Amino acid sequence: MEFNNAVAKAHKSGVLWLGFNGLSSSDFETIAQALDATAHQEEEEDGREYRPRKCRRLEGVAALAASLRGAKDIWKFNVVGNTAIGDEGMQHLRLLPPCIRDLDLSDCGLKVEGIKTVLEYMRTNTSITRLIMWGNDTDKLNEAKCWTNLLQENDTLEELCINPGGCTSIPPSACVGLAFGLHKNKRLRILTLSNNIGDEEDTFLKHKSVLFARSFLQNTTLEKIEFGICRDKMALYMWEQTLEKNQTLLSVGVYTNKMEHYLDLNAVQARRLFQEDSNQEQWENAVVQAAKRTTKRQGDLTGFHALYYLLRNEPGFLISFMKQH
Repeated sequence: MEFNNAVAKAHKSGVLWLGFNGLSSSDFETIAQALDATAHQEEEEDGREYRPRKCRRLEGVAALAASLRGAKDIWKFNVVGNTAIGDEGMQHLRLLPPCIRDLDLSDCGLKVEGIKTVLEYMRTNTSITRLIMWGNDTDKLNEAKCWTNLLQENDTLEELCINPGGCTSIPPSACVGLAFGLHKNKRLRILTLSNNIGDEEDTFLKHKSVLFARSFLQNTTLEKIEFGICRDKMALYMWEQTLEKNQTLLSVGVYTNKMEHYLDLNAVQARRLFQEDSNQEQWENAVVQAAKRTTKRQGDLTGFHALYYLLRNEPGFLISFMKQH
C-alpha cells in the first residue's frame, strides 16, 4: 500500500483520505494512535515546512503512521470502503484526537455491534460535527434507544448519514428512536436515512409519520432530511402540513413513483425559494407548475397549498404574476 499522496494531502489540507485501501481493524488502530500522537506532539523548534518523503525502513501502514508526524491540523478522516475494519476497528474510535471533526466510516463492514459502538462513542463526543455511515448494516439495528440517546445527548453533531444503501430500509424502531431524538436535539442540521422508509404495506409507517411530523414541529435546527422512497400519501400529506409551520427545514428529500407532485413543489421548496430571494422567473415558474399540477388532478389540493404559501409571503407578487400571465 502506497500512501505518499494521502500523507501529502493531509499535511497540506488537513484531509486524510484512505478510502478503499484494504485497511484492517489493526491498521485502523495504528492510524488512530498516530493521529492522537501527532495531535499532542510539541511544536517543532525550527518550524520548517513539511515536505513528504518516503520512510525507507518502513512500508505500508507503518510508514503512513510515521509520515503523519507534524500533521497537526488533520480535521477530516475518511476510511470509506475498507470493509475489513469491521466491528473490531470501532473499538479504537476513542483514540481519535479532538481535532477530527469530519468522520466517514461508510462501507466499513459494520454490523450491529459495530454500529452500537459508534453510537455510544458519539453520545459523549464533543468534536465531530459530521458522521457518514452509509453502506453499513444500519438497517439491522432495530433498537430505538440507541438512536434516541445519540440525538438527545450529543450536542456537536450537525450532519448524520445512516443510509444502509441498496433497497434496504431503516427499521421501524430505529425510525421511532430518531423521531424522538429530534424532539430535543439542538444541533443536527442534516439527516440522511435510507433509500426506503416503507410503503402502504408497512403497518408501522403511519406511526412513524406521526412521530416525525411532531418532531418537525419541535425541532428548531434541522435544515435538510432525506427519507428516500415513500409511497404513503397520507404520510406525505401530514408532513406537508407540518412543514409549513417549521421555520428552519429547507429541504425534504422524498422520492416516490406514485405521487410525483410532491417531488416538484411543496411548502418546503416554496420557503427555500422565498428565503433565497430567487429571481422573478423562478418564482413564476414555481407558481405555474403548482397551478398546472393542481388542475390536472381533481381533488388534489397540494398545488394550492404551495401556491398559497408562495403568494402569502410576497404581497406584491400576485399582481405582478397576473399582469404577465
